[in-house]
Amino acid sequence: MTSQNNDTKHNLGHRERLKKRFLSAPSSLADYELLELLMFYVFTRKDTKALAKTLLNHFKTLGSVVGAA
Repeated sequence: MTSQNNDTKHNLGHRERLKKRFLSAPSSLADYELLELLMFYVFTRKDTKALAKTLLNHFKTLGSVVGAA
């Protein structure tokens, strides 16, 4: 099995799990996870975790990322 197949299998259901965590305990999510949730609606078929982490690394805070938009 290739690394890509393992990544795909690992990511299967990630969006749904993250949405459920948000609905049950929103304060338990890290800033990059909240940003991921927002980006789910923009990038409907793309993994957004790496982009969320890159944006937060550059802008430092979730508020700064959103404010830069």
